[in-house]
Amino acid sequence: MKTPCCLVPIYKEIVPILTTAKFYRNDVYFSLPRYYPGTPATLAVMKNTEIFTTNPLLQPFPNWWINSGRHCDTFQSVHSMEIDRRGIMWVLDGNRVSNITTCPPKLFLLDLRNNEAILDYFEFPEHLSSRSGGFLNDLVIDEADGGYAYITENRNHDPGLIVYSRFRKSCMEIKGSINVC
Repeated sequence: MKTPCCLVPIYKEIVPILTTAKFYRNDVYFSLPRYYPGTPATLAVMKNTEIFTTNPLLQPFPNWWINSGRHCDTFQSVHSMEIDRRGIMWVLDGNRVSNITTCPPKLFLLDLRNNEAILDYFEFPEHLSSRSGGFLNDLVIDEADGGYAYITENRNHDPGLIVYSRFRKSCMEIKGSINVC
């Protein structure tokens, strides 16, 4: 990846760890969590024109600014994402284990059919994914019942399953008991 110097000042040439790859309309999207300082983009795309070239460059998706990690309303460390049949990318920005960020974990919904516009943005409360080891790991979308996301919270103590409702803009955690957020 080519990195503008002003957005990622601590860039180090490393091989980012790839955790998710999704294909949509001839493009391939990748999540590259920031397990190490200096990962330039945590969500990237390889355009269809690059797929069969040697050593294609990944482009930050949807842009460098949202990948900068400089503010809590930008991507901090995308670990997982899904693309539903309507072309909506559900982006789980929830890795807090590496202590690279103090920002709350988030779920972004991006419209891949309309210039990658952000359709929705949800911050998960502290009690569901704490600063001391919260790790929102995997994401599964259920479109049949009106837009639900099932997210595993793999914290080292008391893990659980978070259910997010897109239309209610709310979530709950399922474990021994149910916590509503």
